[in-house]
Amino acid sequence: MMSSWLRSVGLLPVCGMLLLSVSVAVAGSDRPVGLIIMVEGGVSVAHGGELKEAVEGLVLEPGDTLVVKIGGRCTGFGVDGKSFDVKGPAELVMSLPSPEGKIDKVLAFISRQLSQWSGASRSRSLVARSARDWELVSSVPAPVIPANNGTVRAGETRFVWTTVQGIDRYIMTIAPEEGDEIKQTIRGHMFTRDDLQPGAKYVWKVQAQGAGSPAGSQWNSFYVLTAEEEKQIDDSLAGLGKLEAGVLLLSLGLTREAINLFDAAVVSEPDNRSALRWRAEALAAVGLYKDAYDDLVKTLGR
Repeated sequence: MMSSWLRSVGLLPVCGMLLLSVSVAVAGSDRPVGLIIMVEGGVSVAHGGELKEAVEGLVLEPGDTLVVKIGGRCTGFGVDGKSFDVKGPAELVMSLPSPEGKIDKVLAFISRQLSQWSGASRSRSLVARSARDWELVSSVPAPVIPANNGTVRAGETRFVWTTVQGIDRYIMTIAPEEGDEIKQTIRGHMFTRDDLQPGAKYVWKVQAQGAGSPAGSQWNSFYVLTAEEEKQIDDSLAGLGKLEAGVLLLSLGLTREAINLFDAAVVSEPDNRSALRWRAEALAAVGLYKDAYDDLVKTLGR
């Protein structure tokens, strides 16, 4: 049986495909202090007399000790917003950070995201600039960005959905959590709105237009960040590397921004197993299971 303190990313067979998921077997501390982002070579974590293999996505608690062997390397970040990069032979003991030099709200914000990452409420998504065209085909139209329970920035919010072969017009319906529905007919697979209310929750869905068209999607919900929340996010990301920043965005549910960073990390280091695993997690979060599977296959044997 998995030890109660091991909270890690693992590969699970789902519908014949490998998906990256975070275990929620957390029975001990409710004060996570760090998250492992990248592992190379021999790296383990000592906790309560046990020594376990370190893997990407492992949530670290106070007192955990990273043990990095010769030739090994481990990177990640803590609740103080600082990243760590340990090269072997070396050890690093995780402890609660001092609040000195950091805004309390930012510390609390990062800590909360790590807590959510070790739980189940992390299925959100955010729009950002990307080289991806996000043009995807499926048997029925389905929302991609924002994902269900997603998060978006106020201002220009882009909506992306899968298309159906032979159909180029779609009806997008959006409504505030308590309010009237607004329907718009759109050509293509993207649409941008600039009139969403910060701090508000919305639902949206999409369906193909025309006689004989397949059924529409289910409702997806998302939340619009306030200006203060956006600032807290930007403060939290300051100084983090691509992978660390991408994982924090993913833990916030800002999936598209996370994917952009993971894309950049993979382009610069095509054989980076950690970048591929994290990108697979992000792709699966928006329903791109085939792409997630392809990334995971590339990590096998590395």
